[in-house]
Amino acid sequence: MTECSREQDVLEAIVAARWPEDLRTHAEACPVCRDLAAVAAALHGAVEEAWEEAHPPTSGQVWWRATMRTRAEAARTAARPIMALQALSAACGIGIFAALLTRSWGAIGQLLVRIADALSAAGMQQVFIAALVIGAAVILAPFVVYFALSDD
Repeated sequence: MTECSREQDVLEAIVAARWPEDLRTHAEACPVCRDLAAVAAALHGAVEEAWEEAHPPTSGQVWWRATMRTRAEAARTAARPIMALQALSAACGIGIFAALLTRSWGAIGQLLVRIADALSAAGMQQVFIAALVIGAAVILAPFVVYFALSDD
């Protein structure tokens, strides 16, 4: 025998945890319903244990997390054009600086030679070189920090 007309009744009784006496005696006598009752009771017990052990978040926590995620996505989406404009303006600034430096390189070179001659006469050439290196570091440090800490 592989089927029984009362299988569904036995299954519903296990889920509802209410066993009428006539159904209980039938399940004890019928091999199909007895096997069904044993398996379904074990599975139902495991489900109940899992529900007791599970600690799902409250609806307020789920709502708060979804709101925070939505806000973060909106902030990232809004920041994209601003970051693109900042990158474009930085590139333009670097280009203008490079053009001005290239254009006035001869005058800068002459000025540096005059300063070096004046400092070497006074014995301060090392101080001047140190000042140039420190000045370059102070100017370039914000760019280095920005590129090191940027997300992209």
